[in-house]
Formats: sequence, C-alpha cells, structure tokens
Amino acid sequence: SLEIANALEKLEVPFIIESDQNIFEDSDIQRFISLLQAINSLGSTELLARALHAEFLNIDPFDIYKIISHTKRYNEKTGERKSLFDAIQTREILEEIDCTSKDQIYSTYQKLAKWKKQAEFQNLTEVFESVSKESGFLEYLLQKENSVEKLEKLTALFDEAKTLVANNHKYKLRQFIDYLALLDQHDILVKKPISTRDLNKVRLMTAHKSKGQEFDFVHIAGVYDGHWGGRRRSEKLPLPSRVLSLFNVNTQQFKHSQPSALDEERNLFYVAITRARREIVVSYANANADGKEQIPSRFIGEINQKYLKELTTEKYESEFSQQIDKLLSPAKTNGPSVSDKAFLREVFLIRGLSATSLNNYLKCPWEYFFKNLVRIPQSKNKHMMYGTAVHAVLDETMKKVNAEEKPSEEFLLKTFESALKKEPLQENDFQEALEKGMQALKGYFKQYSGMWKKCLTEYKVSGIALKLDKDEILLNGKLDKVELGGGGEFLSVVDYKTGKPKTRNDIMGKTKTSTGDYYRQLVFYALLLSSTQSPKLKAESSFVLDFIEPDEKKRYHLEEFKIAPEEVADLEKEVLRVAQEILNLDFWDKNCDKKDCQYCQLAKTIQVAKTS
Repeated sequence: SLEIANALEKLEVPFIIESDQNIFEDSDIQRFISLLQAINSLGSTELLARALHAEFLNIDPFDIYKIISHTKRYNEKTGERKSLFDAIQTREILEEIDCTSKDQIYSTYQKLAKWKKQAEFQNLTEVFESVSKESGFLEYLLQKENSVEKLEKLTALFDEAKTLVANNHKYKLRQFIDYLALLDQHDILVKKPISTRDLNKVRLMTAHKSKGQEFDFVHIAGVYDGHWGGRRRSEKLPLPSRVLSLFNVNTQQFKHSQPSALDEERNLFYVAITRARREIVVSYANANADGKEQIPSRFIGEINQKYLKELTTEKYESEFSQQIDKLLSPAKTNGPSVSDKAFLREVFLIRGLSATSLNNYLKCPWEYFFKNLVRIPQSKNKHMMYGTAVHAVLDETMKKVNAEEKPSEEFLLKTFESALKKEPLQENDFQEALEKGMQALKGYFKQYSGMWKKCLTEYKVSGIALKLDKDEILLNGKLDKVELGGGGEFLSVVDYKTGKPKTRNDIMGKTKTSTGDYYRQLVFYALLLSSTQSPKLKAESSFVLDFIEPDEKKRYHLEEFKIAPEEVADLEKEVLRVAQEILNLDFWDKNCDKKDCQYCQLAKTIQVAKTS
C-alpha cells in the first residue's frame, strides 16, 4: 500500500492508510528518540551531535560542525578527552569560535542538564512530557502540515511509555532507551492507531484489515501468481507417524484437518472480493519492475466468468503518462493539520462534550483545544493520581455493597493502597498520598458506612444529542454513583470530590474566586439524564457532591442540590453556544485572561495558520 499511497499523495488524492504503520519509520519521531538517547548518554559526542541537528532545537548545523572541530583539535593538542557536552556548556568556547546560534546552544545545554537530572529521579512519562514540550518538539509538530498524524505517532510512543510505567513505577529513561533498542533489533513495531475519522477518502488496507467491513467500490492491486496463490514456501519436515502416535493423534485426520497455505490464501481472497457492495476491480501488471513476466493469480480463473468483465488498460496508461511529471516530483504532505477547520469540526462532532471538556473550554478555550480536542500527550499529576485511587476504592466498595457484602474499614484501606500502587507516583508523593488517603477514608468509613445501599457505579451516559442547525452535538458523561428510587427513577446522583470541602456559595460560583465548575458539572449531569428514556429523572431527584476529605474541624460534607428545569434549559443554551464557537473556531485569535497560560502560549505556534 505504500507505493499506492505515494502515488496518491503526489496526485493530491485524499487517502488514509488503515494498515499498521511503524512509528519508528517517521523521521520526526526518530529525531525525538535521538534526543532521548542523547539525554540518556550525555557524554556521547556521537549521540549528542545527532540530536543537536534536530530542526526543532533551532541550532545552526554549521555551528555544530565548528564546535565538534574545535573539540577535536583541543583534544589532539592537549591530550584531554573533552566531549561535545563539555564544549556546549562553555560560553567562552562558543564566543571564541563565533557561533551564530550560541544563545540557543547554551540554552539547549541547560535543558539537557535539567532533563538528565530528571531522568535519574523521575519516572519515564514525566521526563517524556518535559522533553517533548520544553525542547520545542511539540510546537514543531503542531506547525506541520500533517500535524494530526504527527501527534498521533507521538501519542503512540507516549502510550507505550505509559504502559511500561504502569507495570513498573520506577521505570526510567535509560530502561526505555534499552527497550527501544530491543524493539529495533527484533523489528518489532510500535503501531500508530488506525484513524477512520474521515471516510471521504481512498482507504488503503490489507485484506485482513478489511474483514467485517463493506464498501461500495473495492480495488485489489497486485493480483498476480506468486502474490495471490503460487507463493514459494519453505517445505516443512513432516513428522513421522510414530511421533504423532505419542500424542494420540490420528495421522490421516491430522493431515486432513490442516488447511493448506493455498486454501488460506484463497479464503483471504474471498474475504477481499466480498467486501464490495457495487463493484470490484482486480488488477495486476504483466511484468514486474525487473521486466520479468507475471501471470494473473489462479484465483481470478476460479471466479465464475459471468461475473467478470475484462478491461483494457490503454485509457489508464494514457492518463498515467499525462501525470508522469507529478508522479516524479516530490510528494506533498498528506493529512490534516491541527488548524484544519474541516478536521476539527469532524473530530468535535464525533467526540462531543462532557462536563469536564465544557468547563475546560469556559476556563480557557485553548486548554480545551489541546486537552480534549486534539489531545496532546500529557501525564497525570500527583493530585489526579490520588483522585483516581480514591475513586477506585469507592467504586470497589459500592460493588461489595451491591453484592450484599459488608465492606470493612480494612477492605477500604487495603484497596486504596493497592489502587495507589498502580499509579506512577514518586516515593515521597506516594507516602504523602497514602497517609492523606488513609486518614480521610478512616473517617469517611466511620461517617457513612452505615448508610450505604445498593446503587449504580461508574454509570455511563453517552450519545445524548442536541440539535444545532443541521448538526447534532453529542453529550456524554460518567457518573460516580447513582441511587434509584422504588419506581426505578433517579433518586440521587453522587459525584465524589477529593479536594478540601467547598462552601455552597463557592460551589455555585457565587464567590469572587470561584468559577462555578462543580455546580455546572451537576447541572450538566441533569441535562444528560433529562434526555434518557430509562431510568427517568424526577423533580425530586437530587445531585450530591460527596467530599471525601474532612474540613479543618474533621467534619465530612455532603452538599445536596435540586436542579431546576430552568437551570437545565440555561445550560443547554450555553452548551449550544460553546458548540457553535468550537465549530466556527471563534476562539482562534483569542487568549484567556490567565497570565502565563501554557495552553495560550502553545496556541501561538498555530494561531497564524490559516484555517479552511
């Protein structure tokens, strides 16, 4: 498919590759990995020299050459073994050899030193995020014409790192570098997730990937003997019947039960040709690239002739010859950028809004853009990890209640410790979170364990649609706990909060410093549930914020609210207003009111881009 993709790219035909792609083949990912390798082996001149040539570091390549040459001459003259890293940290040397990008070089040295220190004491995901952002690599990708694909590949690498850290919280950069080398040594892929957002494109995939799908038109290329059927295969040494008898296997039955390679290929070909609803085109070349003759696959001859129509190729060859200049020219970049209005519109209509993404947008549209819409790689901070562990223990506790078991205080505490161990916290952060959580959960158990009753936990609501002109805006959410009444209606909706308790006025946004995010979240849940058919939301249904940690006087707080229909209607209008702004990208040239907002800073790299 890569040859076809290359031709489509040059002819400017939109396409998407839906077969597995190895992210290590991407030149930008290679440059980022080179930087990680250099950080890991900071004394290596070879690795550092390669990393410094990365475009996103903005260092003049001639400066790198001058520094390496100076270091080599110095070492030959003095007999010392000064490294490239030693040279870039010495401003006098940079001045002496007249480096035009000396400020950028020295700044890069300071970052390298910082990242090396982080790599020794912090886990991999934290280092990964720091390097990708502070090096300028993330900004560099965002400016690419095909930035969406580039971000997907970076996210795939980050997901690989997160998986490794999840299995070993002390997993460090040096182990990741060894791991990547092992993958490379054994040709093991790290795959970019297949994206099928935009179906208005030529979709390239293997026959295996096409299983379970249907298309109006299907093209199968390269259907010649040796590619489809007639493949040369190494002969396997047959096992003697005496050996098979040791395993109680009937020799004849064993032979007949094993499908031949040809049968497997024939079945796969059948899968491929039955994907088409209206028309299928099967093609092959009469000769290969070396001029050697090729014959059509035997599978074509097995198709009933009444379904076949042989086409001449003169017309296509003539069209091809007229496009030869394009096919011989360098390929243009394929794929949307993160500033492509059509792409952003499509992603938004697929993902919709949750309470969190709505609050993020109202806080800073660019925070919503990067965290919820295009989803740049981000690791969880220690507060989020603590919250995840607390939510996990409460979920497991309520499952025990639902099973008519009586969870003990010991169960809560052990489950919490186990859940917290799954989070990649630093040792001191782990101990701090463990102590805080243990104290909070002991008091929480004492306060509420006698009041627990059966409920729904982690209740998901998705696909709730609001009409906006010709579009449907999807709403979704996950509710921590839902209690039902005797008639099956919603009795109460509970959301757990792991921060310090807030006053009702603070929750509702009636104080100078509050944003009303918590209350808006509850109204959003009411909006979600008002649209479900079963269970039903009643006027007496309550929405509760359950604060897991006590206040300064060791008192626990449950703040209960009744959400009026007018409040739900007002929020619906607000949701539609926000949705319209997102679809129109009305926020594109704006920034939030927060000083030094990291998301607004990141936005500057793409705000100059023209959307279409």
